Amino acid sequence: MTKIFNSETECSNEVQHLKLLQKQYPLRPEVIPPELAYSSQWIVWSYEVGGRKNGKFGPNKIAYQARNPRLQSSRWHVSDWSDLTTALQCVKNNPHIDGIGYFFSKNDGLIGVDFDNCRDPKTGRIRKEYQFWIDKLNGYAEVSPSGTGIKVWVKGTIDSKYFRNDESTGFRIQNFADGIIEIYRRGQYFTVTTQSLAGFEHIKPAQEELDVLSEFYHSRTRNTLSGGWVSGEHGPNVAEDLPEGAKVRLGRSIINDIQFSPDGTRLVVAKGIGIWIYDTDTGKELFLLGGHTRNVTSVVFSPSGRKLASGSEDSTIRLWDATTGTHLKTHTKENIRSVVFSPDRRTFATIEWDFLTPGSLHLWDIATGSLCQNLTSAVSLTIRRI
Repeated sequence: MTKIFNSETECSNEVQHLKLLQKQYPLRPEVIPPELAYSSQWIVWSYEVGGRKNGKFGPNKIAYQARNPRLQSSRWHVSDWSDLTTALQCVKNNPHIDGIGYFFSKNDGLIGVDFDNCRDPKTGRIRKEYQFWIDKLNGYAEVSPSGTGIKVWVKGTIDSKYFRNDESTGFRIQNFADGIIEIYRRGQYFTVTTQSLAGFEHIKPAQEELDVLSEFYHSRTRNTLSGGWVSGEHGPNVAEDLPEGAKVRLGRSIINDIQFSPDGTRLVVAKGIGIWIYDTDTGKELFLLGGHTRNVTSVVFSPSGRKLASGSEDSTIRLWDATTGTHLKTHTKENIRSVVFSPDRRTFATIEWDFLTPGSLHLWDIATGSLCQNLTSAVSLTIRRI
């Protein structure tokens, strides 16, 4: 997280400190994945004192052209970019240059995810809320220059519906577990430290995970950029109706179902865009379960609290490991409105509901995933609010 200073002198001292710190970690080009190493989208960068609108100062990372490190690099002009060899040579020959960087472009098929303020630079420990997403994305990951963040490169795209126009570079998820997640598709560069994380040395596809993060961002913005529904437009928004001073505010999208775990330590919330599991003591998000492509209508813990079932308007029922957030099984059935586990933990029941077949009850074998029995009757659904 960028430090802010009251005077230019204080900021200048911090810049010199950061420059010295950067020199302690020599570049290791051999670890850079080929998708980046063979690209011609490289620049170099330098720490510099930057002014802020509030009259304060903070260190900036300014992009320069590797072929002419006295000229700043444009985010759009590809002629300002170079190959990796030129960028590495520039860092070696120019003391005022602090590192190399990679610019994302419209046609490279890569997305950058920047997890800010998630790592202890002394111990290397990454906070679990962020480690969850680093594991899910499973791309090339490395430590940021400050040592407090992690940058991840993955293959995928971000749908244009999440942006105001085609030139939008990315978006920022503010206040995520006391940090920030930034996701970029073009027109921005990532510093490349080559301080890669063990087990995350390759760039891999992560489209489903990017879709979930995009919808997560979408749910936290009051006026959606795609012209879709605005929070609370299609029904009561439980999160926005919490009283002043409430301990936890559960996001901004419409809540369809909410359940406590049997031991009361966790809370699962079904929303239009996914499933959140919260720690009831701290109010922090433990997991965001992605996979459903439409409205999630029902969630329930198993009697042991180790499994979780969810039903959705995408015509699927999903089983999850509630302790790790791992997806276990998917079952297909239309118009799911409610899910419940049996006390013996061997089966779970789903209720299918529409105007043609109201109250269709289905029993499923948890171990095999097979449909055990269909029970169709005119059943009235009761929504209970606590």
